[in-house]
Amino acid sequence: MGLLLILSVQAISQDLSLADSIKTYLERTSHFGYSGCVLVEKEGEVLVQDCFGDQNNMDRNARFPIASVSKQFTSALILAMEMDGKLTIEDSLVLFYPTLKGTEMAGISLKELMNHTSGLVGEYGTEKNYSREELLEGLFCTKLVSRPGEKYAYSNAGYNLLAATAEIVGNRPFQELMKERIFKPAGLGSTGFVSEKEVMGDENPNSWNVIGASGIYSTIGDMHRWMKTLDGEAILNASATEKLFTPEKKNYALGWKVANSKLFGKVIYHGGDISGYQSEIRWYRDRRVVLVYLDNCEMRSAVVNKVLLMPLGRKINLPPEIREKGPGPEISGRYGFEGEDSFFEVSQVDDHYQIYAMGQRAISALQGMDEEENVKVNSLARYTNGYWEKIAAGDFSYLLEKFSDRIPDEAVEEYMVEEWDMLLEKNGPFKRVNSLGVSRSPRSTNYAYSRLIFENDSILYRTEWSDGEITGINSEMELGSKEKILPVFSQLYWQGGSIFFTYDIKTQETYWLNFSADLSFIDFENQGKAERVK
Repeated sequence: MGLLLILSVQAISQDLSLADSIKTYLERTSHFGYSGCVLVEKEGEVLVQDCFGDQNNMDRNARFPIASVSKQFTSALILAMEMDGKLTIEDSLVLFYPTLKGTEMAGISLKELMNHTSGLVGEYGTEKNYSREELLEGLFCTKLVSRPGEKYAYSNAGYNLLAATAEIVGNRPFQELMKERIFKPAGLGSTGFVSEKEVMGDENPNSWNVIGASGIYSTIGDMHRWMKTLDGEAILNASATEKLFTPEKKNYALGWKVANSKLFGKVIYHGGDISGYQSEIRWYRDRRVVLVYLDNCEMRSAVVNKVLLMPLGRKINLPPEIREKGPGPEISGRYGFEGEDSFFEVSQVDDHYQIYAMGQRAISALQGMDEEENVKVNSLARYTNGYWEKIAAGDFSYLLEKFSDRIPDEAVEEYMVEEWDMLLEKNGPFKRVNSLGVSRSPRSTNYAYSRLIFENDSILYRTEWSDGEITGINSEMELGSKEKILPVFSQLYWQGGSIFFTYDIKTQETYWLNFSADLSFIDFENQGKAERVK
């Protein structure tokens, strides 16, 4: 019968309360890699405030880096300083930086920095602990990507510049200003800067190409308290709050995105993404629903959308219930396709198994890819191998051609030159690159996995592709472990006999794996038999 996709899985029971329904969904997904903390409020009542998954290391007070969600705090500080009469958001940069007089940056307003219409580059510099002076000197030498106010272009550099401006006007360190004017009066006792606590996140949290745009940690409770604060006037008055939530181009306001849904009314939201952690804050004002989501598993897009549907009155389907206790028959080992370097590694972990798919045929089999998808992923694998081989030869043109234009070519090349030199110094001469395959994810995103072979060692890399552009490159060192970067890793649970299943949270699909009666092979409808080799 092979690998089957279940098109209809168990729906939320009508007998479950809304709170229990949300918890049931999160508990079941935690068996398949979800790990994080969630708070859901509806009509003033907190329905869920708990953590799921990695329970040994988390409770509801767990601190997470919130990455770009930090921008809303920077915007709030600027608006508070405007209320205090220290500046206005219509002020131009030349007022604070006289050396800009006569340049194309002189007329950029603070508001344009806040709503990403300044025309500044998306990022300034990588992998360096910039001082404020170094950031300003370098940033002011860059060219604008568009005229100020002309169009929306997301810019972390703009928020770095906002933080520097706040520090200059306030004549105190940015972190002190934020604590005194925002964190303390809002009662955010578990919110602070990553550089001050043992919280994972930005690699250089004290660098000025991080400060203002990222670098803050928080908890689900504190972020919920922050939303409550913004619904009153303890920090910002009504006029300032209206500015904070008034969108300009591309639905972006001041550190927040604001949209109107035909089904659910006005929604105020923002997400963050850094080094294996993701966050999301959503506030459906018309429906009186608040969601705070913090994870350490990079599953925001799939989990948030499912969780939100329930308090907004929609039914969802649950991952299958794990019915059998214990791991089931012994299936540990390697299963490969004859004549190909493509295989599965299966190993037992407590009451279930883990399965890794290595090589394109195995990945395609486990993810149920059709012929059209296979053509696409094989093409991306060739492109990925191609840019690594070109980099090894000192040619960065192939990479720059495919890299997203959000980051300037010189910044990408600077990063890769430094990265490559470090790899050669540590691991010896480069030998070759092996493609481990390309997996699919929702929203037109694919991940290409590569093993770079050097004389003394090998390093795993993951390249993120979106709509034909490279949008990210991460090594196993950046993600914290080999396990986080290996292609298509999932939990496998026994459902009786020689049948097991796995659930993909990101694609929200459930797959059955049918082992032969003697457990000597796995039979895949779309890829044939994977024989047990050891």
